[in-house]
Amino acid sequence: MSCEIDTYCDTTVGKFMNIFQKLASAVIALSFLVTGHAQEQNDWENPTITQINKEPAHATFVPFASIARASMDKAQSPFCKSLNGRWKF
Repeated sequence: MSCEIDTYCDTTVGKFMNIFQKLASAVIALSFLVTGHAQEQNDWENPTITQINKEPAHATFVPFASIARASMDKAQSPFCKSLNGRWKF
């Protein structure tokens, strides 16, 4: 009689564990779906996005007529025009 009870208990525990594992898997899968959907934001609503379609930073390039003139101030280059001063509109 002891053998029948042990077999019954093993079968019952096995079924319970199988149901519990399926339920736990479903809860975990559902939580991933819910959290994945909650994190979707538009780009303009997401404060962690700071640059889209932005070119990387670079140094200003001012051409000079020769290597000797390149050691001078960039304002002395014939290819550079300052926008400082009075403007007439």
